[in-house]
Amino acid sequence: MIDPVGQHLASLRRCLYIGLVLLNVRLTSEEERAVRGLRRAKVNVSELVRRALREAAAGEKRSKVKRSVVVEEIIAATPGPADRTRRPRLDDRRAVAAFIRTRLKRR
Repeated sequence: MIDPVGQHLASLRRCLYIGLVLLNVRLTSEEERAVRGLRRAKVNVSELVRRALREAAAGEKRSKVKRSVVVEEIIAATPGPADRTRRPRLDDRRAVAAFIRTRLKRR
């Protein structure tokens, strides 16, 4: 049997949230204390979050950084293993097989 009241509430809920996105954020205990303090001070936390999101989006649009530059910086900051130069090219299957055999012999 269909519950007409529950069905009405579900449709009402859908109508209330059309076009809105509910954001669920996990907070640390320190952040939770900050939110409580803001609420006690009668600060609208939802509006504060909305403003921060708008500012972050505007800043992101202004400072478009090429991904290739970021990747190059990451690679430069985190060098690979020292024996990386002795590894074969991956498109040469015979060289890869020989490399694997030598690595297994060392063990």
